[in-house]
Amino acid sequence: MAFSAVGSLLAVAGDDRTTHLWRVSDPAHPMALPRPLRGPTSHVYWVNFHPSGSLITAASTDGTIRLWETDPQRAAEAIGSTMGEPITRAEWEQYLSSIPYHPPC
Repeated sequence: MAFSAVGSLLAVAGDDRTTHLWRVSDPAHPMALPRPLRGPTSHVYWVNFHPSGSLITAASTDGTIRLWETDPQRAAEAIGSTMGEPITRAEWEQYLSSIPYHPPC
């Protein structure tokens, strides 16, 4: 397990190939976040937060180390940067004409 630098999040490594996050701002009422972090193909034996709090690192017995971005905006930007060319307005109109144009990323 590892606490974030500000102590409001707790990351727990699991033998179910996940890392579970808990919001512990109020220690009397910890709250599990709804979706665990997934990625390794074997159990996670080590987890830690970057000192800035911007990344969670997890090591697995499958020999991998996973990094997860903790800031949703930065995570979205990272995903968007790997997606290639965004959908054009013409493609949007062709496939999604009932939804107002708003390109992802």
